[in-house]
Amino acid sequence: MGTVFFTIFFFYQLFIFFKRGGPFAFIAASLSLSGVLITRPNAIYVLIPAVYLSLQTPVKGNSRGPALLKTGLLAIVGSILPALWYLHGWHVSRQADNIYSTLFAQLESHASFLNPLAMSVDYYGRLLDTLFGVALTPLGFTFLLLGMLFVFFDFQSSGFFLVWTLSFLFSSLAIARKLIDHNLYLLHLVIAASPLMGAAFERVLAATGLQGKRKISFAAIFGLLFFIVSMRYAVHPAFITPPQSQNTLRVAEEIKRSTLAKAKIISASPDSMSLLYYGDRLGWPFFYQNNRAVPYYWKHNTFTGLNREAQQERNLAYKKSISWLEYLRREGADYFVGTSRKDFLNDRVFAQYMESRFKKISPPDADYVFFNLHESR
Repeated sequence: MGTVFFTIFFFYQLFIFFKRGGPFAFIAASLSLSGVLITRPNAIYVLIPAVYLSLQTPVKGNSRGPALLKTGLLAIVGSILPALWYLHGWHVSRQADNIYSTLFAQLESHASFLNPLAMSVDYYGRLLDTLFGVALTPLGFTFLLLGMLFVFFDFQSSGFFLVWTLSFLFSSLAIARKLIDHNLYLLHLVIAASPLMGAAFERVLAATGLQGKRKISFAAIFGLLFFIVSMRYAVHPAFITPPQSQNTLRVAEEIKRSTLAKAKIISASPDSMSLLYYGDRLGWPFFYQNNRAVPYYWKHNTFTGLNREAQQERNLAYKKSISWLEYLRREGADYFVGTSRKDFLNDRVFAQYMESRFKKISPPDADYVFFNLHESR
């Protein structure tokens, strides 16, 4: 959400800067651009619509050159703080074992950038499913297409928003896998696309020929229907806790009561990160099934500080529950916590291994499992 705020504020201050000039607007636009790049470095694409805006802003003598030069200067100034921040992150993560920079880790991973996934038809099918679904909903996506079409034939008035939207879509091909693995990245598309969807709705509303109260009633009914359709994707995660996650908070409280603050936890839960967060402990997620595939980003990533032999050891250990548990124990894991006793028992070999070797902290009738990995049974 920070990136959304800084992006909108950046364009707002840029409009003011081109219209009125002045040092305050320049500083505000530069700092907001810094905020964009610090929170989401892939959002550097915002400079494309910024350049378009400068080309549409003639000054004295109908020359666009000064506005373009000002945009270039603003981009340079706005990049100083992010450059210093990422330089610091690179330096610290190289020096300290307990600090990890995801940016530089992914820069070294062939899986993150220019992924061949973007060359497959399946990728675009999955992306369209996401756009039709949780990102824009079917109605929103339809209005986006209509808005892009309307603006294309009336580029002078609203071309900026079309350039903004297309800049995001095409620049995102550089991080194609991110849009599939983490649909939160599409939030940046929503803020660019919203004016286009609004423009399309205005055209549709005007085409109805309705006036006065009837026009207002139509807009209100349509807004209600849009809201209901959107709830198909929002009501469940917002207001309904799935059965497999209902005891996450309760088990997290047990973790805080039973372990020291410095303890490291192996978290076997559908909400592993939430369990570690609410339990206020460092740790690792854990999955019961055997023969699981090594995470895509691990295959090429070298920034973790592991040499090739250590990477191969980690990747091999990950494939089976018992070997992965022992690997994490060597890495410093102190406790094993599973939020579902049923899921734990379903992996029979692993369950027998745990119950025959380690002391169980959880009560016999508990619906979760909790083992001390330093104490034998």
